[in-house]
Amino acid sequence: MTYIRVRNKWAYLAVIIDLCSRKIVGWALSSRLDMDLTMLAITKAVRSRKPKHGLSFHTDRSREYCVGRVRYHLSGIGVMQNRNRSGRCTDNAEVESFLKTLKGDLIKDVFIGRLVQLEEQLRRYVDYFYNRSRLHGSMGYIYPIAF
Repeated sequence: MTYIRVRNKWAYLAVIIDLCSRKIVGWALSSRLDMDLTMLAITKAVRSRKPKHGLSFHTDRSREYCVGRVRYHLSGIGVMQNRNRSGRCTDNAEVESFLKTLKGDLIKDVFIGRLVQLEEQLRRYVDYFYNRSRLHGSMGYIYPIAF
């Protein structure tokens, strides 16, 4: 999760990445940092990928991923949750890298006046640029959808 300034308030973005393809498979945006934001991102990812039982879902240790409702939902669809090791910030390196790229490409030095405006920009960035065009050196310089 990350935060993005919208006018004079914060918006929160939850992102789920398929680590094999580096594709963004689910994301959600909200004016509130809570469990509902997490659940929406997970729901979108599950709808997109239709994972088989035994999928490993790696998260950080934030409360939005550790609450009972989220853990119960994941176990109910056969997804095993694992979390960062204490003091190992590199465990989430792929997500952190995406968020840094997103902020540098899309948000840096740009005034965003409304949440719906940010949501549309994110949709275009993720669906039409990042997943379909952005080359990844870790995958032989191809883009996520092609992988």
